[in-house]
Amino acid sequence: MASVKRKFKITPRNYVRPTFSREGDNYTGSGIIPEGIFNEKFGIWVIVEKSNGGDIYTDIGGKYCFEDIDLLGCATREWNEETYYSHEITTKALRRAINGTVEIKDHKNKPTYLSYIVTEEVLLSDNTIQPLEFHKSRENAMKNRNKFNSDHLDKIYRTKDIVHIPYSDIPKILTGTTDIKFSSRLTCILEDEHFKPYLNENDGVEEIRTLTQETTIATPNK
Repeated sequence: MASVKRKFKITPRNYVRPTFSREGDNYTGSGIIPEGIFNEKFGIWVIVEKSNGGDIYTDIGGKYCFEDIDLLGCATREWNEETYYSHEITTKALRRAINGTVEIKDHKNKPTYLSYIVTEEVLLSDNTIQPLEFHKSRENAMKNRNKFNSDHLDKIYRTKDIVHIPYSDIPKILTGTTDIKFSSRLTCILEDEHFKPYLNENDGVEEIRTLTQETTIATPNK
């Protein structure tokens, strides 16, 4: 008997990606970029993901789901999932920590992705991101993942690290003079006006660090 090859469709042909309508625009996702000081250097926290072309450094975020309710809910869920719940947050904490937003637009100049720029100390109840806690949570998740042999789980557990990138290092990364590779999404976000004072040869870093500390004092954790 001749064997029959079966084709399995992952999604229906008429599948439509969920979007969130905001001020007349349809957003497909959202994410978070925390700003903070680590090893006495001011910068941003990003995650490292596995990819076929090597490690990619990107913001913590992803696609909107209907159950997220809104873009804040989407960013909160993505944060918790991609950090393996090592630094769990709520939408209330995220809303309180926001000090700016950046939109990514499509080829028609329509916003499709919203990135929340947040103050690390205000976002987290313990005030700082701890890479060691991240790796403990990831290790526990990987132990459970190893019970199964599934390519699908490889996509779920592709976040391998959380790292702090000082603003002083970002211009070199963007020009390709280091081994670090930013995702196209993160690169687009860093081109926003919000980051220009940070990246102009660090002229504004000390001033911004002071402003961040003042914001933290003025907006205590609840």
